[in-house]
Amino acid sequence: MAMPLPADRLVIQALEAGVAALVADSALFARLLAGYSAGEITRLRARFLARRPAVRGAFSRSDDPWPTWAVALGDEQPEQDLLGNQAGLDPTGGAHGLREFAGLERQSVGVYVHCEHPDETRVHYLLVKSILRGSTVWLLQQGLVSVGFGGGRDLRPDEIYLPETAFSRMQTWELVAPCFAYEALPAPHTQILAHVTGITVDGHAGHVSPEGE
Repeated sequence: MAMPLPADRLVIQALEAGVAALVADSALFARLLAGYSAGEITRLRARFLARRPAVRGAFSRSDDPWPTWAVALGDEQPEQDLLGNQAGLDPTGGAHGLREFAGLERQSVGVYVHCEHPDETRVHYLLVKSILRGSTVWLLQQGLVSVGFGGGRDLRPDEIYLPETAFSRMQTWELVAPCFAYEALPAPHTQILAHVTGITVDGHAGHVSPEGE
């Protein structure tokens, strides 16, 4: 089993590929927004092409171009550890434990959608969710064990942005990935300390000692 890239990096790659696919395929764009009228889809697609979302691998900043899809790791927790010392490092065995499967870890990745209009925010939120659901097979092929939608909500903008036009909505994805044990690092080198006496400097007695004495 190969160790996958970090979960948030995979989500970023999936979203970037999804944006490219939506730009290239008008039929796909229409299918993902099938609940909207044909006239609304035409208007929304024109705006999407004129203002493509910027996929950012961190929390959004005030100078980011909008709309922005910001991807950030919300939480990481052990999902399942191997029993006993199967994944432990044997300090006498040198390379024992190198890239051995050690268990599973759950990473909660948040995607924050920031737009300048509430309707646009709803559309981008839906597109993000559709892209990631449609990328589930690809994400699993990259080494993840499971991919699931964990929920979403509107976010109240910070007071410093009011009354500026800012609308934000976020969704969480729960991604389970394998973790591995690694070869133990070498022990630190032994430090040798010296204390030299019998030194005179300009007729004054002195000494050389380890730093801090």
